[in-house]
Amino acid sequence: MRVTPARDASPLSYAFLDAAVGAGYERRDDLNGRHQDGACWTYLNIIDGSRQSAADGYLRPVLDRANLTVVTGALARRLVVADGRCAGVEYSADGQVRQACPSGETILSSGPIGSAQLLMLSGIGPAEHLRAVGVDVVADLPGVRANLQDHPLAESSTPQRSRFRPPRNKLGEVRAAVRTTPGLAGPDVQVFLIDMPFHPPSMPGPAAGYTIAFTTLHPHSRGSVQLADADPSSAPLIETPTQSGHVRAHIATRIARVLSVMRGA
Repeated sequence: MRVTPARDASPLSYAFLDAAVGAGYERRDDLNGRHQDGACWTYLNIIDGSRQSAADGYLRPVLDRANLTVVTGALARRLVVADGRCAGVEYSADGQVRQACPSGETILSSGPIGSAQLLMLSGIGPAEHLRAVGVDVVADLPGVRANLQDHPLAESSTPQRSRFRPPRNKLGEVRAAVRTTPGLAGPDVQVFLIDMPFHPPSMPGPAAGYTIAFTTLHPHSRGSVQLADADPSSAPLIETPTQSGHVRAHIATRIARVLSVMRGA
């Protein structure tokens, strides 16, 4: 993956950095380095005007390898377990159910929701829940569906008072990592600029402007993932984590400081 700071950045991004410094935060070269709090340019994986995906960086350059087979448009149904060991995966493609069983390892990489769902569809998870949805139990592991963590995101969109050119990068050229209370070992909130209005389609917002967004870096709350039934095509039931009121209040205070400096500039 190739990364580089934003080129031909938006004037709003420069205003955000100036506002963050004006609000008392350090200007940094890279938050991935020694100092992980402050404000900096975001390193972007944009190559020749297009955002580089993991497939662009790692998969497409080696598609001609004899030991690599890529199947698209497939639905993973369950893991194949034989003699207490994962021996492969069962999937459906082109209207047929198939199996892929390697001679070595099987690596499950379906994210925090998809991985838990596939394990439970395979009978690996909390026994009581699996039996309730009609899945035979292979291994009783209550922790499979538990401990879901997420980074809640909230935004504040501001109407544009001056006309700026359309964004040319990935809409998040700058960011800041801050501490909501003194004495923390590191930053617990990330604040970043989106140089266009950004809000759910169901909610009203300005036609032109910018957005200040913020998210928690170390959420304390936990959620869970459960099966709706034994059908692999059914969406799982997700209980999302929530943040406590006092944390939201601290976040609101920090974002208000940055917004007030930007709006006064």
